[in-house]
Amino acid sequence: HGDGAHASHLAAHTIAEGFLHSPSLSLEFLTYLFCEANRSILSEQKGARRMKSTGAALFCLKGKLAAGYIGDTRIYQFRNGQILYQSRDHSVPQMEVDAGEITQGEIRFHPDRNRLLRALGEKVCRPEIFHLGPVCKGDAFLLCTDGFWEQIEEKTMLELLESTKTAEEWIDRMYGAILQGPRKISDNCSAAAVLVTE
Repeated sequence: HGDGAHASHLAAHTIAEGFLHSPSLSLEFLTYLFCEANRSILSEQKGARRMKSTGAALFCLKGKLAAGYIGDTRIYQFRNGQILYQSRDHSVPQMEVDAGEITQGEIRFHPDRNRLLRALGEKVCRPEIFHLGPVCKGDAFLLCTDGFWEQIEEKTMLELLESTKTAEEWIDRMYGAILQGPRKISDNCSAAAVLVTE
């Protein structure tokens, strides 16, 4: 949708500011933050300006973690060379995966991969909010938009993670792999990473 960059900025600012001013890992509060972001976007939708955004967030408080997402911006948690957690897209192709009609890997090239069932900027806000189990030293988290994960397979994410020492280096190497890939980047290609070092 048009002006998605502004919608995503509003969402990120609203969620981050809300958490910093009143940090809490209650699922109700984190859901509230996403819904506040939704209201911020709706308040600036005028006429043909029907901007929308997907979103994902990782919240940390006193050594405990929670996460939330809406749309097809993904959250990954890696541990010991494996994917410990991968969020399920709020999309038509993900529904087909759940129904056993296609495989998870087929989402990347599915013609309907951009048809979302949930997003910020809709009348109803239904984010997925959850607590994460105990986090271990060496765990890695990746939050990334569809323009990122469509371009790089999970096995490559893991391979590059194994040979890097910092989150910044990991992100840089993944972007490098994307830029060297055969497909042209045609969508928002954003990612953020966290490596647990202690």
